[in-house]
Amino acid sequence: MLINAKKQDKKQMVFKEYRANVKGVGYWYVNGTAYINKGAKPFSTTGSLGRVDATTLENRQIRFAEFKKRFFQQEAAKRTEYWVPKTQNRKAYPAEQVAKMERLRTELYWAKRELGLTGDAALEQAFLIDFVYNSNRIEGSRLPRSEVLRLVQQRHPQRGNEVFNTQLAKNYLEEKFNFSTKRLIEAHKTLLEHEPAKHGLRTTDIVVGNQPISATDIKNQLDSLFSWYKTSLYRLYPPELAFAFYQKFEQIHPFMDGNGRMGRLLMNLILKKNKYHPIIIWNSNRLAHFNAFEKIFRKGNADFLRFMNGQYEKTYETYLRKVRGAADLEQRIKDLLSPSEA
Repeated sequence: MLINAKKQDKKQMVFKEYRANVKGVGYWYVNGTAYINKGAKPFSTTGSLGRVDATTLENRQIRFAEFKKRFFQQEAAKRTEYWVPKTQNRKAYPAEQVAKMERLRTELYWAKRELGLTGDAALEQAFLIDFVYNSNRIEGSRLPRSEVLRLVQQRHPQRGNEVFNTQLAKNYLEEKFNFSTKRLIEAHKTLLEHEPAKHGLRTTDIVVGNQPISATDIKNQLDSLFSWYKTSLYRLYPPELAFAFYQKFEQIHPFMDGNGRMGRLLMNLILKKNKYHPIIIWNSNRLAHFNAFEKIFRKGNADFLRFMNGQYEKTYETYLRKVRGAADLEQRIKDLLSPSEA
């Protein structure tokens, strides 16, 4: 198993309770602060939890929960206000679409924090299993989900299988990747460690989405893609950046095999770098995925981006249900283990 519990990102969202005197009367307050984007002013607001001498702990907790609910709504609205002007494809990202995606992002982010480090690590493992299963299934793998689960959870994993190599490639990207062609080739070599004949940039022409794709100038195309990414980072709406990068990468199709898997790993790396949860392109939507990609060559990428937005929503809604269920179970366990009245 290649996942460990990580430190939570303290910059992302912080609540702080404190006591202050106003005209000689003590009050409880709470301040909430949320990160929006590098270089942007954090969103911050403060609310009262009541007078020190007239508020029970239970009432403070109720007011704190009400404050957090308002805060999440306000934070999602602030994020929407910030990012809408930074979208490029307005057909795919009207204000209401951005608002929906930011609401889901805020809800999932906070729900994950409620799990704590151990729960977050378990969630990451659960996501990895779903991601590997669906991503490889799209590419024709027949490995059942139960076997993916077994391979991910091995204490002493064996090298040389597609599940282990996907984990290795994911770790390589998160730890060493710098959006350069040299590092991309190394990451791909890790992903297809079990198929050495397919390593390196392709040298033959292929057809992608019914379009012929030449093998010439692949390195320059990748260099241009990485330059576009670095220029667009923190300036373009992050989901649009991640999904457009995935689209452009697939159109280059730099390798003979593994392009889809590598593209989806890179897409999720971009989302995580921008403080978004990664997504899954679900195998049940495999045909719609291919159809949306094929339309890019005829109609532009609006339909493709809309399809990707749907996969974002489906992923976030799926894991919100899982996280909320896990949080409820954890609370029930805590209640059972707490001291009982004599």
